[in-house]
Amino acid sequence: MPPVPVWFTGRDAVLRFLAVRAYTRAGDLAMVPTAANGQPAAAEYRRGDDNVMRAHSVHVLTPGATGIAAMTVFLDPSLFSSFGLPSTR
Repeated sequence: MPPVPVWFTGRDAVLRFLAVRAYTRAGDLAMVPTAANGQPAAAEYRRGDDNVMRAHSVHVLTPGATGIAAMTVFLDPSLFSSFGLPSTR
């Protein structure tokens, strides 16, 4: 899979992206807490045009001394079954 054409370094860059581009309607996404390899993670569901929330990605958070040190996102909905999560909700 080719790399995604966005990359963020630092909290402010992530917040700018979320404020300007990410999600405009409340309720269009849901984050479900989980864990991956002993690290906190969240499974992301996104609402489709048919109003169904579908598996989208898994976000693995690497904790650091002052907060989140890194976030690795896996854009592969097929991973949800490995976490015991449904593909829709």
